[in-house]
Amino acid sequence: MHDIEQGNNDWYAMKNQYEDRNGFIRKVYSILVIQLSMTSFITGLAVGIEGFRDWMRINWWFLLAMFAITLICIITLFCCKNFARKVPENYILTGIFTLGESFLVANATAYYDPITILIAAIMTMGVTIGVTAYACFTKRDFTTGYGVLFGILLGAIFFALFMGIFAYSRPINVLVCFVFVVIYTFYIVIDTQTIAGGRKYQLGYDDYIIGAMCLYIDIIGLFLYLLQLLGRRN
Repeated sequence: MHDIEQGNNDWYAMKNQYEDRNGFIRKVYSILVIQLSMTSFITGLAVGIEGFRDWMRINWWFLLAMFAITLICIITLFCCKNFARKVPENYILTGIFTLGESFLVANATAYYDPITILIAAIMTMGVTIGVTAYACFTKRDFTTGYGVLFGILLGAIFFALFMGIFAYSRPINVLVCFVFVVIYTFYIVIDTQTIAGGRKYQLGYDDYIIGAMCLYIDIIGLFLYLLQLLGRRN
């Protein structure tokens, strides 16, 4: 009798854990969709409205302020977990970050050909969906490679800065962009697994903002480097 009750308790515990994880995943992707929608809307305005595009180019101080605001928000959310888990502060900071990042993305993409932007967006969506499905169904645990990938990212950033300042060329720029595309693709896989759970490292149920922010940054980074691979700014 005791074994039956224990079995029932274990089953209910597993069921509750499964439901909690699914609720967490839905919350993460709901926030992510809102973030990407906001960025797409503001980017569309910059691409379609010449006056808005020129205003951002002339008023460089505005973009500098947006960069500072996004930096403050992301440091606050990732370094002070209480802010990332406390409502409504976490939503407010995420909204401010997304708004600022949207203007920065809009300025970065506004001078590309609209068709090139559309192709880059479609490719980003395709890659994201594909690697998300792979991350969820594969038995391989990529979360253990977080530290290694972060080291590769830092190395790529320093290399890109050095080559951009002292030895810029189109072939090197293409190579750097390709490396960053690969890095951000792997980041999507790792972050997806930490959100889905069942791996060595996973996010807690209160870290839905962190999960959404990680995926948002991954997808935006992937999009921007794919865009650079496909074309040049006018």
